[in-house]
Amino acid sequence: MKKLLFILLLFVSVPLIGQNTTYIVFQPVDMGVGLRYDRTINNHNAIYSSISYGNYSLPNRYIDDHIKVSLGAYKYISKDNSNGSVLYLGGGINLNQYGETNMCRQCHKLVFFPVSMEFNVGLITSSRISVSIRYDPLKNESSIDFGTYFGRYNDLPL
Repeated sequence: MKKLLFILLLFVSVPLIGQNTTYIVFQPVDMGVGLRYDRTINNHNAIYSSISYGNYSLPNRYIDDHIKVSLGAYKYISKDNSNGSVLYLGGGINLNQYGETNMCRQCHKLVFFPVSMEFNVGLITSSRISVSIRYDPLKNESSIDFGTYFGRYNDLPL
């Protein structure tokens, strides 16, 4: 719990400097929640990191304590000058850790493999609200991220 509070403090304090975005993460598949942090490198590229925690609950089956750490990058691909929104696409790698499980035996190799990948699409609006969807095709999991862009309106990429 202390580690989670430290990470939360880090996510809240770092955005005070520069072009950053912080998000609240929701994962519908395992009802997971977490935090995400993006850092704009230049007017065309950014990097992100995310951490989340959830529990899968299926009839007669479960996976407890799913911790997922994501690292990735994305590219700003277009800016709508009429409303100032910016669209981006990217991808990353996921590191997964699982606690106690009660699943079918044939699922273990793919479901519990600790490394997977994800694709990312997102939008930053002129009101500095950011929304992103990440999808992991190997595990068939998604994440929905809602955040705030910390930077001046004129500093929006592209």
